[in-house]
Amino acid sequence: MKIALLQMNIQLYDREANKHKVRSMLEQAMGKAPELDLVILPELWTFPFLFKEDKESMTRQLAEYGEEYEGETLQFVSEMAATHNVWIVASCPKSDATTSNSAPFSAAVLASSGKRIS
Repeated sequence: MKIALLQMNIQLYDREANKHKVRSMLEQAMGKAPELDLVILPELWTFPFLFKEDKESMTRQLAEYGEEYEGETLQFVSEMAATHNVWIVASCPKSDATTSNSAPFSAAVLASSGKRIS
């Protein structure tokens, strides 16, 4: 199994720039190793994480930057998986974590077809 781990400096508060960077890095990785089976994206790659703040501040950030589990970010990752025929693991901040007891972030596994497996 061939695995690529993508690391990047995120652009705080700029989800589109981060998605553009991931797209570019994924295309570069697939160009160097088209036989890749799995790509793992950086943790919290779309979230302006500021962990030094209090719980109330984190709740506000999740409400503003979190998404539905099947939201825009996972749709983007799904498209990338299908386009490049590669499995992808990606994290996503969850907007519902502000009103539930669930974890504020989740990891999704997307098959090479783009279908979410977990």
